[in-house]
Amino acid sequence: MNAPLTPTPSQQRTSWFVVLFALSVAPVIYVFIARMVAPGRPPSPLIATLHPAFMALAGVQLILGAFILLRARVPAPTDATTAVGEVAPPAQFQARSVLGMAMFEAVSIYGFLLAFLGNDPAECVVWSAVSMIGMLGVALPVGVAYWRDLGQASTDPGTPRG
Repeated sequence: MNAPLTPTPSQQRTSWFVVLFALSVAPVIYVFIARMVAPGRPPSPLIATLHPAFMALAGVQLILGAFILLRARVPAPTDATTAVGEVAPPAQFQARSVLGMAMFEAVSIYGFLLAFLGNDPAECVVWSAVSMIGMLGVALPVGVAYWRDLGQASTDPGTPRG
């Protein structure tokens, strides 16, 4: 039986950027769908309750998503020999960063859902814009810095990165 193939760091980097792109495009698609399909829906009685609840939940998710993404590059504290400034292994970074990006993307889903519950579909643009700010303002810079530092660490393993 053959051993499973482990992706190279280059392949992992490419797949990370594909996930970032997909999660960044989704809010734009939600806006187009909401603007085409949701206009004219009668408002649900739940809107008055769900709108502030979704806003609070979105705020919490933005903070948690940013926290997770900013900590994604830190290695797990399981190994006492980990030097200060080392970056996490790619699989660990990917798992953490995709979780943080999904939290950002969920904000746009709340706006999309509210549009189908009778909220103004134009407001879906605001929810999606907030999601995009998280993706492009936090996730993209964190990812670019991580993959750059990982590449530098692999070419010069003696120098700690941070």
